[in-house]
Amino acid sequence: MQSNRRWVIWAFVAALFAATPSWPQGGATGAITGVVQDEQGGVIPGATVSVINKATGAKVRKVTTTGAGTFNVPLLPPRTYQVEVTLSGFARYLADNLIVKVTETANLVVTMKVGMITETVTIAESTIPVDTSNAVTGQTIGSQTVGTLPLSTRNFLTLLTLSAGANTEIFDSGALGRGAVTINVNGQRPVNNNYQLEGINANDFNLPILDNVPLPNPQTVQEFKTQTSLYDASQGRNGGGNIQVSLKSGGKDYHGEIYEFFRSNKLNANDWFLNRAGQPRPLFRHNQYGFSFGGPVPLGKEFYAYGNYQGTREASGAATGTNFAANPVVLPNDRSAANFQRIFFPGGLPPGFTQLDPVAVAFLNLPASKCPGFNDGTFCIPTVPGTPGFGPTGSLNFGNITRAGVGIFNEDQFTVSVDKQVTADDKFTSRWFFSEFTSRQPFGGAASLPHGMFFPQGNRFLKLGWTRTISRNMVNEFRFGFNRFTFNR
Repeated sequence: MQSNRRWVIWAFVAALFAATPSWPQGGATGAITGVVQDEQGGVIPGATVSVINKATGAKVRKVTTTGAGTFNVPLLPPRTYQVEVTLSGFARYLADNLIVKVTETANLVVTMKVGMITETVTIAESTIPVDTSNAVTGQTIGSQTVGTLPLSTRNFLTLLTLSAGANTEIFDSGALGRGAVTINVNGQRPVNNNYQLEGINANDFNLPILDNVPLPNPQTVQEFKTQTSLYDASQGRNGGGNIQVSLKSGGKDYHGEIYEFFRSNKLNANDWFLNRAGQPRPLFRHNQYGFSFGGPVPLGKEFYAYGNYQGTREASGAATGTNFAANPVVLPNDRSAANFQRIFFPGGLPPGFTQLDPVAVAFLNLPASKCPGFNDGTFCIPTVPGTPGFGPTGSLNFGNITRAGVGIFNEDQFTVSVDKQVTADDKFTSRWFFSEFTSRQPFGGAASLPHGMFFPQGNRFLKLGWTRTISRNMVNEFRFGFNRFTFNR
């Protein structure tokens, strides 16, 4: 038995190290692949291909072309890169702006010219508009689009339906906070989607929808993509949409921004029905403000950091839980037990009863101070216009009551990215996201007697990554992730 077990272990190790290089990208990374040839179209083996992060100037990878003149550089964070190709007897080739998108492979055809290696042939635009390396369908949304589109609640997940095959319900632009996003991909249920932040599974395992996931603000998103079909086995855990989000990181230059996004009922037109009824526009104030700063860390070689803070303060009189309407029984102003019995039991109490329940009588007499925001000034349970007791048909008389209040939403969130090139072959990355937010609904428990509801929630997300270049043709990436979402009411 021990001998058989030993053979199984050796077979597993042999299979692991005998695996051939593959192109699919795991998590929120991309790749660069290509071929190096001369001016006559002949392939060039043995050329040195260096990939340089344009934001930091750091050389992140170095490979050598194969006998067929091809090269493959996997597990690259989505960024803009420079690709430098050198070989004795040929002029230096430099692709200056090669964009690597999340989960996609950028293809590059390098044509080397005969000359001195001190000469340089620079290609300014190297972006390949169509990914021809696989058949995955989906749409990549970059930071420029995410950060500048006027999203009503600044929830970038509302852009997911820009991908073919994805659709959603009409988004509630008046919702408190970030709002709920429900996305159906190719007719599947929302619970069939997969959400990954920086390559870490960040789904809500209790109810796998997009309501309770870490949601960095749009200013921190480098890019994201929704793969809708035909993605490989390294992506996703379900058969629906595969959502990959990549966060910004620091570069070789210092950059910062201060911003504020706001909405107000004073800038909105009134609802048509409210306007016809002569009612004013409901109160609505939405302010999001924050700042970002990133760059090299002093006294640290190839050490970069990026940080962001955003605060949200919102007040709404039109969101869910801020309005209440009901048809309660008309109660008298005199709420003594004797008066209740005279009005509602004119023929006397039913057999076996000697008095009204004193607890019920006390409940109907709760003073207005016990129900702040919902009372008639005297009693907690309001007295509505009408005649107490029974109508002509023998049924109880009911009245109408409506109330409107103001819902509150507050959030503070922090995003921190740290990248360190420890050695020429080892790179360390970390991402930290912290969010605390609360919402208050004055009539969240709307029923015959509404009550206010308070929803404290929070999120903690951590990603630690280590990318190790084992050889010029072998790269390993290790990721550790922690995601915790708490909510209460």
